[in-house]
Amino acid sequence: MDRLRRDPLYQKFLKELRTMLVSRDNQICLEFAFWKSRPPVALGGIYEMRTYVLKPGNLLEWETNWRKGLECRQQFCEPVGAWFSQLGKLNYVHHMWNYPDLETRKKTREQAWKVDGWAETVYNTVRLIEHMEANILLPMEFSSLK
Repeated sequence: MDRLRRDPLYQKFLKELRTMLVSRDNQICLEFAFWKSRPPVALGGIYEMRTYVLKPGNLLEWETNWRKGLECRQQFCEPVGAWFSQLGKLNYVHHMWNYPDLETRKKTREQAWKVDGWAETVYNTVRLIEHMEANILLPMEFSSLK
């Protein structure tokens, strides 16, 4: 870290970056014990990062329901990982999926609705959520996920 502080190129980068930032948040997250992080089955494609802000006190209930739901989704797609916030903004859950393209993502999500248990999982978890967002991410040229 001290080496970075003395690097003139890094210092120049920070100075320029600060003019572009409006705000910044940090979280320290832990992975769920039932949902271990792993490299994607295939590199490249797109990544979907889904983020849920849970109503306070509902993390364990969300986890219990999602254990069942994950079995439904895994029939069609392997997750990259799932994490919950431990420090910073609390009551956040993030999970990431890898797909070859947006069309495959759409079909995979449609197939999950045909599996017994998926609708029940959604019903049981949606009431625990205050806010949700889904972001499509593309790996950069230097990414090991490219």
